[in-house]
Order: sequence, then C-alpha cells, then structure tokens
Amino acid sequence: MKNLSKYEGIPCEQHPYDLNIASVYYTIEKKWKEEQKLYNISESAPTLDQFLSQLKHEIESYCRFEKMDAEYFFTPNFNYVIIPSNHPYYQRALAITLIFYDTLRIKKFLSFQKTIYKGEQFATTFSISLEHFIYKIIKEISPLITTPALEIIMDWLEKNQDTETTLTINEGTGIIDQTYIQTNIENNTSIVPPAVTPSVQPVQEKPTKKKKKKKKIISKKNSSETESNIDEKILQEHIKSANEILKPFSGFWNNLIIMKAEEFKEMIDDVIYMIKNDKRPNPIHKIGYTSVSTEFISKTFSILHNSLYGSKKRFYWIEYLKEKFKQFEKTEIVTINKTFKTYRRNYDLDIKNKISYPSEN
Repeated sequence: MKNLSKYEGIPCEQHPYDLNIASVYYTIEKKWKEEQKLYNISESAPTLDQFLSQLKHEIESYCRFEKMDAEYFFTPNFNYVIIPSNHPYYQRALAITLIFYDTLRIKKFLSFQKTIYKGEQFATTFSISLEHFIYKIIKEISPLITTPALEIIMDWLEKNQDTETTLTINEGTGIIDQTYIQTNIENNTSIVPPAVTPSVQPVQEKPTKKKKKKKKIISKKNSSETESNIDEKILQEHIKSANEILKPFSGFWNNLIIMKAEEFKEMIDDVIYMIKNDKRPNPIHKIGYTSVSTEFISKTFSILHNSLYGSKKRFYWIEYLKEKFKQFEKTEIVTINKTFKTYRRNYDLDIKNKISYPSEN
C-alpha cells in the first residue's frame, strides 16, 4: 500500500455540479444495489459487476493519463476525479453521469456545465456536444429500458440552444434538411455563480380531463372493479380517437396513395401499444416515403397526442416518428420535437380538399 500522507491537506475545491466521475461511480454502485427495483433494467444490460468494472477501468486509465494517484483520489471515503469539458473522456463521462443523475437536478447540472464548457474540435458549444454526441452515447450505453434523462435533455435543449437551425423543405419528399449555424457562444471565462438548492418545480398547467383519464389507464394497480371498467371504456375511447384522427393515412393525397394498407394497420397497432403501455413499441418497422409531407405527419400525430395527454408531452412519441418514418431519417430529433405541432398550410382545408379514400376513387 502506498503512503498517501503526502496528499493530506491538499485543498480539493469542488462545485456541487462539477463532473466528478469518481463520485458518480460510487453513486451508481449504491443506486444499483439498493434501488435496483425502482429501475426498469433491460434484460440485455450488463450486470452490476460488469458495468462498474468497465467504469472503474475508465477512471483508473484517466488517472494514469493525468498522473493522479487513484488509490487516493478514487476511494469510497474520498472520491475526487473531476473531468474537464475539453478532455476526450468528457462526453462519455457526462453521458454515464446523466443516466443515473437526480432527475430534479439535471437541468441545473446541465446549465452549470454549459457555463464552464471549454469546447472541443467537433463540438464548439455545449448544446452541440449534448445533442449530437452525449445524447447518442446515453442511448447506446444506458442499462435502463427507459432513461428519464433523455426527455429532460431535449426539454433543456429547447430552452437553451446556442445554435440556429435552418430548415429546408424538399417539396418532392417532404424531408426536412437542416444546417446548424453557430451563434451566441458564451464567454467561458465568466464567473460561475454559486450553486443554489434546486428550486421547487414550476406548477404544471392544469391537466385536461382526458389527461387525468389517461393516468388511470397507466396505473390500474389496486383499482376497484368499477374503476377498472371505467378505465377499459376510456381505453376504447382513446383507441377510437386514434383510428379517427389517423384515418387520413389510410387514404390518398391528391390521388396518390399515402401508405400501404398493411403499413397503416401496423402503425395503428403501434399507436394502440403506446396508449396502453406508455412507451414506444420494440421493434419498430419503418415506413417508406409517403405522399404527404413530414409537417402533415407531425401535425396529425400532435393532434392525437394532444387529445390523449393535453400539453404534457410524451417524448417517446417524438422518438417513434423518427424511427417509424423514413422521411425523418435526415431530421434531428430536436427539430422534430420543436416542429411537432407546426403546419404552415391550412390543415383542416387540406383534410377536406386533398385527402380521399379508396371508396371515393
């Protein structure tokens, strides 16, 4: 054992929202051991020992590279390995951190990281790094079936983007192409304000009646027989709404078939699955190019989404559009999220004049 007395008295100043990967390691160990039942752990995920063994190897490699003594800085009683934002390991370390981070504090954590971000070759702003790299790393390595951090990240990006998005609509295919133009890069030498205790979450908009009903469908545990019957009736109402609102996809746009009958049926089945289970189906079979624009697809799904949940967005619906329709392949998910309700034509007029059904042709 090395003599570690030489480190005694070393001032290790740390901000509460620093990226301390050593602290993250022991937090994950505790959460996974003590709270595993609270998470939906994927069956294909590595075991706790495998996950922590890999993370430990990464931290020790970082310490060797930076000439830090892991036997002192990486222990249960004193864990202090801060990863700077211009280090090659930063993106992966931040992704691992966000997977298990306290969801009520993620937005404050991201805001602090943005303030101190030093940039790197391929991600000159924090938002670019978060959206195009870290988000994808989380999706690839998260052992959870559903990772709450992903939705929180997209919501934070909507309010804190430091890039402009230019949209170009291809009239032939309806595909949205985009280019990012870097703007308003903050001065990273600015003074970081002291951390504050996370504030109480803002009061959500009063939910609609249908939103309340949806909650009953999701949670049927310990419900009485009467409540169960009501839930089933509401479920059937929602399924009926889904069929009615999505019906245009079974028809023609300007006499051009929108999608095949089997594709429409499978899409309806997917939507019913999401209504029942509050998550997207797996696997999702992609639909090829349709005769309608991406704006029409998004707008139609947003109408159904709003009828089911009100203003409380279910982010997995956005992910479903990205995965389901080939037309969204070149569109970043943050753009789909932003333009979910956008339709620059008259939607009702298009439904009336542009849409027809097989019996009418």
